[in-house]
Amino acid sequence: MSRNRFIQKFKTKSDSELKHIILEEKKYDSKAVSAAKELLTERKVNINESHKKVIKESSLNTLHKENKTQTLTKKDTNQYLQIFIKQKTFPISNENIVLIILLTLSATSYYIYNLNNIENAIFESLGVIFTLITFIYFVILIISLLFRHERLEGKLEGHLIFEKDRIHIGNSSFNILEIKEIIIENWYVKGYPVNITTPTLKPKKSNGVKNYVKLYLENKTVVTCYFLQTKTDKIQKFSEVFKSYYNLGLLSEQNYINVTES
Repeated sequence: MSRNRFIQKFKTKSDSELKHIILEEKKYDSKAVSAAKELLTERKVNINESHKKVIKESSLNTLHKENKTQTLTKKDTNQYLQIFIKQKTFPISNENIVLIILLTLSATSYYIYNLNNIENAIFESLGVIFTLITFIYFVILIISLLFRHERLEGKLEGHLIFEKDRIHIGNSSFNILEIKEIIIENWYVKGYPVNITTPTLKPKKSNGVKNYVKLYLENKTVVTCYFLQTKTDKIQKFSEVFKSYYNLGLLSEQNYINVTES
């Protein structure tokens, strides 16, 4: 049977049935598998954009509150990435708080010294001392930021595992047939330079946890999971699995290139 005839025959099949044919390609004619891939890709291209806007985001943090006990499904540590769970923290670092206090003390001393033209050698001396201390502290802080990692505003808990037929996020597991689309952001690696061109009092080395994977499910839910990458533990180790996702039409071509070659 020709590929075109397979296409006509498969038009009545659901996305799940087409994905099953692709996953079980060894059991089917190569023309049938090719037809299934073409139909699946065509359907994804024709997805109505307005339909995507109604998708409601669901936070993976909620899943972890319900599943606090993490079970490692793979004993080989090379088969997973560590999950990062964001938590609310105080927006200003301790070092910046100290700098603010020093600046305040220095300014206050000079203000009291000049208040109503009161000449007091003590406040004048305090102003000079606090200004000198502030300057020295500022210089040390700027230099130290070049060698420090960003604050970890949350915790590492659980494991992210990619398999050809499912994705494990902590204690939750998502079958590939449940997933409509996968988006992966993987630009951040612990220790790599960040904030270099930004004139802010922030560490200049990445904490490596701003990477994320988003799963757009068939039930219109979106699951977001942040994960850690280090110089020796990157998402590229799942390249073969991502090739399978790409063939299924779950990963876009550009996203597939980014996660396998970056």
